Amino acid sequence: MRSLNHEVVLPRCPGNSPAVSPVHLTHTMTTVMFTDVEDSTGLARALGIVGIAMYLNQNLALIRDVIEGNRGTVLCSTGDGVFAFWDTAFPHHAASARLALLAAAELS
Repeated sequence: MRSLNHEVVLPRCPGNSPAVSPVHLTHTMTTVMFTDVEDSTGLARALGIVGIAMYLNQNLALIRDVIEGNRGTVLCSTGDGVFAFWDTAFPHHAASARLALLAAAELS
């Protein structure tokens, strides 16, 4: 995990629609997390199109629950992964992100 400036992170997320305006904070740092399903291409071959869609939907729901349960926000899904952040308004954002990461690792 590493901290990045909001102005750098938010506009680059592929899930942002034109209706979502980026947050403009110049010196505020946050904690971000990226997840990825290991070998999702091989998994897709093994499960087929319907199977991989069901798997990825279930995975997204579980990861979202873990992140939001630890005071994080899912910014967007990347298909086989998630981009999430923890706002510095919550003083223990890095510790909460770490707990979410450990919980997500337990899901596999």
